[in-house]
Amino acid sequence: MMNVKNVAFYSFFKPSYELQKTRDILYQRMLDLKVKGSIILGDEGINCSISAVGEDMDTFLQFLFETIGINTPALKISFSPEIAFKRARIKVKPDIVAKPGMTPIDPMKDCAPYISPEEFHQWIKDNRKMVVLDTRNDFEYKTGRFKDSIHLGTKHFADFENDLSKAPQEWQDTTVVAFCTGGIRCEKAAPLMLKKGFHKVYQLDGGILNYFEKVGRDYFDGDCFVFDERIAI
Repeated sequence: MMNVKNVAFYSFFKPSYELQKTRDILYQRMLDLKVKGSIILGDEGINCSISAVGEDMDTFLQFLFETIGINTPALKISFSPEIAFKRARIKVKPDIVAKPGMTPIDPMKDCAPYISPEEFHQWIKDNRKMVVLDTRNDFEYKTGRFKDSIHLGTKHFADFENDLSKAPQEWQDTTVVAFCTGGIRCEKAAPLMLKKGFHKVYQLDGGILNYFEKVGRDYFDGDCFVFDERIAI
């Protein structure tokens, strides 16, 4: 049985390198080390979800961070008996995650406060008055969700701003904790809510996956949909 390491992370920053040239260098290294999965290089940073045998993964990550010139970000790491993806892909795009609507959001400048998994867990335990808002797509919500969480019927993240118009007026003065799978969509969804007049918005640091790692599965019903061959965890 292979000791396969699955790693997901993102980082928002202004690249100092030429995107297409860097894409080609990294892609060849992925092939050499038999790393599978998806990397998005964009004008706003990097979004990565990859899988490889443990030693090969460690070698690739060191090469990756040295090549793009950033410190190691928070990594979401899991293990599986098989490679979680079928092929290696690196795409160059303007955005590393879709825009949630027409209102401009720059995660390097616009931000909402984070809430740690541990504190969020305690808030649920204490029955604190809050809206727990799922910013994922509807099929992800149906697969699994936090207890008493609310979904706005969003089918694609690009529709989130339009769907936000369905939110009750009282939400604007209520504590809202927004969450997604790994945190990246909330980096845009939570600041968007602040721009739209919601005054007490937090984003769950690291999303569902970080919550599972730090707290466990308390108050989460079902499975968490992930975008690889495992489908859900």
